[in-house]
Amino acid sequence: MEPDAYGAWTMVVPAFLLAVSHALSPDHWFPFVVIGRANRWRTSSVLGLAFLAAAGHVVSSIAVALLSVFAKQGAPRDIASFLQEVTPTLLVVFGAVYALVSAYKLRVSRHGHSHGLSFVNRWLGIDPHDYDLPGHDHNHRHDEACGHEHGHCEKEVLPKQHLSSRAAWGLVLILGVTPCVALLPITFAAARYGTFTVILTCGVFAVSATTSILLATWLALHGMKLLRLKFFDKYGGITAGVIITLIGVAGHLLEHSHHLDH
Repeated sequence: MEPDAYGAWTMVVPAFLLAVSHALSPDHWFPFVVIGRANRWRTSSVLGLAFLAAAGHVVSSIAVALLSVFAKQGAPRDIASFLQEVTPTLLVVFGAVYALVSAYKLRVSRHGHSHGLSFVNRWLGIDPHDYDLPGHDHNHRHDEACGHEHGHCEKEVLPKQHLSSRAAWGLVLILGVTPCVALLPITFAAARYGTFTVILTCGVFAVSATTSILLATWLALHGMKLLRLKFFDKYGGITAGVIITLIGVAGHLLEHSHHLDH
């Protein structure tokens, strides 16, 4: 077998293993799972958002790797390292803000009448009328099941959910622009065997990483559907924010451990 062909196929295995192990890290897909469950989005919608984030992650990783290899400059690697280190911080901030906003929305939606502060609602883009109380509306027409003239049904307040949530696109941006620095040494090794090997290595990484993220997201979504999580159904937004914050904290700890090892 020719050296170029041999080198090409020896690069496939490490590229595949890197893509799968890296993509299965919870910070790449679990935030979409908890946000989707909290907002009761369709599986296809959550997978679509996860795909956009995965595509951005793959493109940014390959772009940094190719620039580092062919430009032979340290700047792309430094930028990639910075983005990879700042992502956990962004997840911590995102999760904390999402939890606080969710708590405020829960307060606004309580019994369908606590409208909160108008200037805060405008700043957050919250419309109290986006919360529907079964058997109750803002014109004070009550379902007969309420059993009284002007009381409040004790049923759960259900917010109208919108896929165009700024939270969803915020996650896509945070997770999509973060490249995988670990792809760089593999790409450098592949460059010794020619352009075809580099293209093949990057292609295997792209397909494997995207597929792994989508598969992990799909399995987690269906797994959560099998669980009866009454607490999560009621306080899903707050719980999702806390979980994302903890994922960011875990990412910080892993980055710190990685730096200590080196």
